[in-house]
Amino acid sequence: MRKVSAVISLTLVLLFALSAVPFKADKLFTPVTEAKAETEDVLLTLELWSDTHIGSKNAQHYLENGVDTINSEENKADGIIVSGDLTTDGAESEYRTFYEIMSKINGPKLVTANGNHDYGQTKPRDEHRPVAIRYRNRYVGVDTQKDYYSTDINGYKVIVLGDEGSKFNGAVISDTQLSWLADELEEGAKDGKPCFVVCHWPLKGDHGEWFLWPIIPGGHIDSKPTKKIRSLLEHYNNVFYISGHLHAGLNGELARRLFNSCCVKEKNGVTYISVPCFGEGNRFGVSEKGTGMHVTLTKDKLLIEGKNYLTGQKYSKYVYEIGVSNYNPPEDTPAEPVTPETPDAPQSIELPEPDKINNIAA
Repeated sequence: MRKVSAVISLTLVLLFALSAVPFKADKLFTPVTEAKAETEDVLLTLELWSDTHIGSKNAQHYLENGVDTINSEENKADGIIVSGDLTTDGAESEYRTFYEIMSKINGPKLVTANGNHDYGQTKPRDEHRPVAIRYRNRYVGVDTQKDYYSTDINGYKVIVLGDEGSKFNGAVISDTQLSWLADELEEGAKDGKPCFVVCHWPLKGDHGEWFLWPIIPGGHIDSKPTKKIRSLLEHYNNVFYISGHLHAGLNGELARRLFNSCCVKEKNGVTYISVPCFGEGNRFGVSEKGTGMHVTLTKDKLLIEGKNYLTGQKYSKYVYEIGVSNYNPPEDTPAEPVTPETPDAPQSIELPEPDKINNIAA
């Protein structure tokens, strides 16, 4: 028994140590696809960031650089989604810094989710939750005291899930929130319209969370709510679940072969996207700070491109193409030409004969 325990412990230690290795893209990973999107077919563009961790060393500098990069680009995205851990300690000064920097973005609509660090991590969450919600409401433009909400970007529904409990590192998703999610999906994903669900935590079993968080609890949403969420998501076509939390970099074929894991995966018709850590660097993939994803939606596919927002450069080896099925976006119907009204012809005036005019004049 002791030998078995020792082997298990050693395995966990090795997995944890290996998960911290900063794998390099140009040595170990291969591209998923070289797909491109035609500009004229684009329906929606997004920037995906996560784990900006304002309060950590240099995190504010990285965020400011990222905003400068977006503002300098000619073709700006329709929206930017930050999927949690905006801050490190959930302090009001950190929220103020984060949202004041993000408010300088010109163009893209901002959508944020809250993560475990945003609620104080190990501190009482009831002290931090009201601050997190207050700043979110003010800068994102929503009006709710709940941890979850929905909005839209360019006409496409974005559903943001949130933690309602005080579980260390993890998330509590109530049945009330799940019922609300069902209603939001019915509205946003009907007729195959692409719909985006955002939560700081991945679902259990996704993106190698078992490997990246082998010892510390809270790497995923628990089993019971995971099953319920998957069941709801799988009921619709073209649903995309976006998460962060793992601090896992962009990865691809090698990760898929060795650990059955990748930052972009499909399961039963749903696409799961794990966004790299922006403010503190990453394990198990591209390790650079300032890493995120640029997303392009067309009527036929969703194109995800790894991108470094400190330099503005895309990672050509990390491009993921997801097919969009059974969706026919409404076409813009040209307005019918307006025929200008022809003014009424002036009524003719009958003039008297010349000799009668002379008689009148006399």
